[in-house]
Amino acid sequence: WTKKVELLGGYITDKEVKLVNGLHVGMTKDEVFNVFFKKYPKSYTADVAVLKVVSGAGEVAEIYTFRGQKLRHIKIETAYKYY
Repeated sequence: WTKKVELLGGYITDKEVKLVNGLHVGMTKDEVFNVFFKKYPKSYTADVAVLKVVSGAGEVAEIYTFRGQKLRHIKIETAYKYY
């Protein structure tokens, strides 16, 4: 009824699909972290396999999963309810 597309969820594995913030599958872990953090200890990211970013209202989450130092896939989850 809003005449707008609403994303309910998704799983992105295609390197050609880029989010508005420039993130895409195949980026390095450092490139992804640089989008979200101005400064961070590089040694902390060595053991990170999953980065989950949740909106302030907890309605939308983006889950970035890494294999080694590369972004493997992006999952988008929402708390959207269709009535």
